[in-house]
Parts: sequence; C-alpha cells; structure tokens
Amino acid sequence: MLANIRGHSIPEATDALLSLTYGDPDRAYIEHVLLTTIADSNIDVQVRSLAVTCLGHLARIYGEINTQAVLPVLRELKQSAAFGGLAQDVIEDIEIYVLRSK
Repeated sequence: MLANIRGHSIPEATDALLSLTYGDPDRAYIEHVLLTTIADSNIDVQVRSLAVTCLGHLARIYGEINTQAVLPVLRELKQSAAFGGLAQDVIEDIEIYVLRSK
C-alpha cells in the first residue's frame, strides 16, 4: 500500500490513502503516513492534497489527532497557493471534532 502512495499512478495512490485512512485502526501510524506524504515534494500535488484532506477525516473519525505534529504543518500549508484553502478547512475540522470536544 505504501508503495502505491509513492508510485506514479494517482488513482492507485488515492485508493491507497483512502483505504489506509478508513481501514487501518492505528491512528498514529496513519498520521505518520499522511504527514510523510504531505512533506514529500516528489509525490503528485493531487495525492498530497488528498493526504491533507485525510487528516481532517482522521479528526472526524477518531475525535483526536496529534495536534502538536499536525497543526504546525497545516499552518505552514495555509501559506501555499496549492494547499492554503484545503489546510484551512482541515484546521477547522480539527477545531470542530477534536478541540471543541475536549
């Protein structure tokens, strides 16, 4: 599955990210894979964008996320033309599903 994320097929990479996000019970592992994917500029921007979105899915599904690891990345992405609006949406998801529920 990880090879598919880093591969050259966007459909395979997106399927792998969604399968991981919705199917793997290890939230911390999923976060690690998503953050690694986002940081890898060699991965297609569409796949990296989906990885950002999947962070929001994790917040909604689990009601928790490692805010110390995730929020700084999202705040940095907010400055990017490619990821800015998406990063803001995920920050709002985290505020709704994680921070407000505590």
